[in-house]
Amino acid sequence: MTGSGTQIDPYIITSYADLLGIESDMTAWYELGSNIDAVGQAFLPIGLITGDPFVGHLDGKGYRISNLTIHHTCTSDYEDFGLFLYVGSNPDKGYIKNLWLKDIDFEIDFDVYDAAEVGGLGGWISDGIIDQVIVTGSIVIHGGDGVELGGIGGFIGWASGGTVTSVLTRCWTNVNLSTDDDNAYVGGIAGYLNQSRMYDCFALGTIDANDAVGSVCGGIAGIIACMLDSSVHTWISNCYAKVDIDNLDPLWSGATGGFVGLTVETSIYHCYATGDVSSDPNAGGFSGYSGDSGWYTTECYWDTDTSGTFVDQGIGDQAAVGKTTAEMKTEATFVDWAFDTVWSLMSCNDGYPCLLSTTPSCSGGAGPSSIEVYFEYGVATGVYTFTTVHQTVLAIGVFLAVITHLQNNTIYYFRAVADNGTVIVYGVELTFETITPTTPYPPIVAGTSKGGGSTRLEMKSSLPPIVVVLPLITEKMTLKANTRT
Repeated sequence: MTGSGTQIDPYIITSYADLLGIESDMTAWYELGSNIDAVGQAFLPIGLITGDPFVGHLDGKGYRISNLTIHHTCTSDYEDFGLFLYVGSNPDKGYIKNLWLKDIDFEIDFDVYDAAEVGGLGGWISDGIIDQVIVTGSIVIHGGDGVELGGIGGFIGWASGGTVTSVLTRCWTNVNLSTDDDNAYVGGIAGYLNQSRMYDCFALGTIDANDAVGSVCGGIAGIIACMLDSSVHTWISNCYAKVDIDNLDPLWSGATGGFVGLTVETSIYHCYATGDVSSDPNAGGFSGYSGDSGWYTTECYWDTDTSGTFVDQGIGDQAAVGKTTAEMKTEATFVDWAFDTVWSLMSCNDGYPCLLSTTPSCSGGAGPSSIEVYFEYGVATGVYTFTTVHQTVLAIGVFLAVITHLQNNTIYYFRAVADNGTVIVYGVELTFETITPTTPYPPIVAGTSKGGGSTRLEMKSSLPPIVVVLPLITEKMTLKANTRT
């Protein structure tokens, strides 16, 4: 790998061997420099050799890792699986963004071993910050009689917060999940989501747990809770699940919900589910089971036609609201939802509400949409001498940039630029002015203590800062992004 692993000079990953090399430094900064195809490779999670969590930074830059394959038979308890074994470790965080795991193929036999977590990105995430990561493919889990698993998720097996919660934003999955292991927690995004935050995410795909006695299954997560500290709720907002679930438990000892199987100490806002849960006669269209306290839903809905049920298992006023398919495709149904800024009704999502910031089909591709963005600026109108560092963003979002080469008492002209590889869109030209501070800038005083109680003070000169007065930018730039292929 090229680079030195720092924020300004990250390691650049361009090959499968480079990908495996992350394990040599789980605290460094990394970027993908190209698509990586792992076809034909027998992969095991990064971190399995050392047992270390990933607490560095990984920016996929909109590229994909394809055909990641794990076919494995466990030989001990507590084996976790995913691209990473663990992400984050209280209090150290792991940061991952702008990455597509395409066509993962996990088939794991736990034989007689218990308590494992499996997810496309990671088996276990603690204090992780994950933004704009996509997982597609399949996960199949086998186990012998009496084997009890932990969490199985298309994205994460088990997510948990420590001193600060794990956060997932603008992520989605399209994973077919299957297990015959008893008492598993299975979800389209997470098997178990604990003391965490999730915003602007969705799940597609299927869950088959028909042979898994006592399993708890949900379109987004099997269990959403806050078991470590009941004073800190798990928060979910602006998410949806379109996951069909087969969970016919002959003992009726599990739970099935179109959005979540079981939840307690959780707040869920502006979410919906459409998946078929009719195989379980006790299923809920939105929630399969909810605790008797600390669980709240606000303006959440499920499709009574596609789900096959008119019942939600939420308690009293905490239950979601069932609506017909026609009503689910009508904006007036969704009370106080932020349409045009967060949501939009689009034909590309079969007429259901679509997240503007997280849109696979609505942005024209099956993977993350990548756009290169930057500012260009200069001292004369229409003449742009400098540009900021070019950045890659996915879908719709906000980007920040550092402007350099500035002089005092100068008017600068600047505009935003977005490039999807085919079309370049320019923002409206705006101006800002730099000024010199009217008060003297104080020198830096550095004190060093020596033995015997003596102290030496040093006066160091310092240049005054350049003060920039910027106008408020409220412009909205629209550009349909291309997907890297």
